[in-house]
Amino acid sequence: MLNARGELSLAKFDELLRHQLKIFIQRHLTDVMSISMKTNNIENLVMISAIRFMILQNKEEEEMERTNARMRTLSKRLDAVMVRHKPCALHPAPCSA
Repeated sequence: MLNARGELSLAKFDELLRHQLKIFIQRHLTDVMSISMKTNNIENLVMISAIRFMILQNKEEEEMERTNARMRTLSKRLDAVMVRHKPCALHPAPCSA
């Protein structure tokens, strides 16, 4: 996360701060859910469960986007490797022989 000088860039600071805020909100929602369950306050429990679900869903979408970005990078690298290899006499498709 730190740059060469041992500092956080503005983008990394923003990412770190948002991550910590999500953790705080999830912990707080868990506490409120526990209180709602003990007091049998169904409306609050349903509302808080929905909010918590949306937060967790957002996390999954972010992870999926990162995975997709990695896949695009790998695909570009594979395409570049395939372009560099010429077909050989034994295989009409490009190979490394």
